[in-house]
Amino acid sequence: MPALVWISVFLLVWAGLCATVIGFGAIEPSMIMALVILTLIGLLAGYWRWGERTVVQMLLRGALVLVPVLAAALVPIIWTMSADWIDVRLRQGILAGLVIISGWLAGFLFQEERKQRDRDNRRADTLTALQSEIYNTISKIDNQAITDTARTQQDRMLRGGEGPMAYMPFSTSESAPIVFDAVSDAIPLLRTSTIRPVLRFYAEYADLRTIVEDMRLEEFKTLSPERRVAVHKELTRRRIVTLRWGMRALIAVNIALGMTESEAKNIERSGLNPKITPEGAA
Repeated sequence: MPALVWISVFLLVWAGLCATVIGFGAIEPSMIMALVILTLIGLLAGYWRWGERTVVQMLLRGALVLVPVLAAALVPIIWTMSADWIDVRLRQGILAGLVIISGWLAGFLFQEERKQRDRDNRRADTLTALQSEIYNTISKIDNQAITDTARTQQDRMLRGGEGPMAYMPFSTSESAPIVFDAVSDAIPLLRTSTIRPVLRFYAEYADLRTIVEDMRLEEFKTLSPERRVAVHKELTRRRIVTLRWGMRALIAVNIALGMTESEAKNIERSGLNPKITPEGAA
């Protein structure tokens, strides 16, 4: 149905050119009827499918494309049609060429505008998906008092010694970043200010997942308490850094989605890690 709207726009422009150059008498009634019918069908179909606001936006986008083209084509068209010294057949050929060139240019601009709109929609979808995954991930990390819990576990590891009775802390597996993997090919569409914290967060998150998996290996259980504590300290540091970069990435994504800076920073948190903030050292 949008094609009907564009046809109506072209017919309206053609009618205006005819009226400007050779008067309203040259406009055929059948053309006026076709213009009115196509316009009504296009508007009604657009209202039924997308809503009135989107139809208006569509027409405005079309006007933004057509106005420069018509402005460039109108002067030579009027000059050609009003020049008495130009042969009629030559005049017809020039007019046909100008119309063809204008139509090609308008089609090219429409195509580029549609591509840009598709890129904008894809960028918005990518940002929305990343926003959801990043928030869910940092919420799970933030849902425990990282420093206090780590201090307690490391204390028990040192006092537990070695052997069958040694204390081995258990960390649940971190979920794979399935959304990031799915939209990774669209990452170049994002702005640099958004890409940097997002990629840094996922890099830190990958390191965190690796350390968790390493602590599940049998080799970890054979280490001395001091070395196991050292590994756990690295795990704790990685959790803090991942949480911090996650908040930075979420803020950047929120801003890219159109939020103000204050709205973007208003992240719902558990309150268990008040000292871990996006502004802290990474």
